[in-house]
Amino acid sequence: MSLLYRAIDGNTTSVLVTAWEKGEMIGFAAGGGSMRRIYLRLLKRPLALAKALAPVLLSPRQLVRVVDVVRYTFGGSPVDAEVPPPPNELLSIAVTPAARGQGHADSLYQRLCDEFSARGVDCFRIVVGSDLARAHRFYARMGARPIGKLKMHRGAASVVYLHEISPAVGAAEDESLKPGT
Repeated sequence: MSLLYRAIDGNTTSVLVTAWEKGEMIGFAAGGGSMRRIYLRLLKRPLALAKALAPVLLSPRQLVRVVDVVRYTFGGSPVDAEVPPPPNELLSIAVTPAARGQGHADSLYQRLCDEFSARGVDCFRIVVGSDLARAHRFYARMGARPIGKLKMHRGAASVVYLHEISPAVGAAEDESLKPGT
């Protein structure tokens, strides 16, 4: 995972924001416009990639999931949507268990929106497994709306959300948040 997030952070079309508390990273949000670029960047480090993927290669279940994600990224998983999903996407958002329920995810999400907006991005997509009820409530509360579905892992349905960024919205300053490097 660290190899992947280094590639995301090093990609000019990607956004990586982090939340810190008492010198410890407690959360992050990552988004980007081209996972293809990120995967191609990973291929430039074949030995590191092979080392990182070695445990996955020993687990057929994990390998299938990785192949599913790569297939989706390169257009092999069609999205059944009311509007075409935009190229920019929220890739991941996470907060450590001890820091959950304190508004960090909301702040990270808003900072991701602000970073996208500063780059001229007016909307992005989010893909969420159908069975992740908490995630669906979170994204709806943050202003995203479902626009379609796709089959990702072993045919399991995922919901595709669209978040349209309001140009007038700005994130509140919070000293506990530091930009990613």
